[in-house]
Amino acid sequence: MIHNLAAKRELEMIVPYLSEEDLLIIISLSGDISDIIEIVRFLSLKRVPILSITNTRFDRNELANLVPYNLYFLAAEYPIHKTMHVSEDPTSLAALSVLCEAFFFDYVKQISTKDGDMK
Repeated sequence: MIHNLAAKRELEMIVPYLSEEDLLIIISLSGDISDIIEIVRFLSLKRVPILSITNTRFDRNELANLVPYNLYFLAAEYPIHKTMHVSEDPTSLAALSVLCEAFFFDYVKQISTKDGDMK
């Protein structure tokens, strides 16, 4: 079963129910998790497996340093703010989408193979 948690409060609500049988996947562009660092440390003490998926462009990636499993993607930045008069350059997360989709389909394949559905 997959649950998408979009807010810190949602994560706080499920912490008591997470165990070694679960896998928590945290996706972060920067890896800066100052708002949930205590939760991540607590879950590590509970031996809840945690996978980080973060951008490779950040030097200080606190999340990737704290958890045992890491995947990386390269977010492509499009420098147009000087020519288009926007305040921030847009960032493409297409590589993140491909990585998540590949991870999901491989997981489904692994589960199906264990159940004998696919060979």
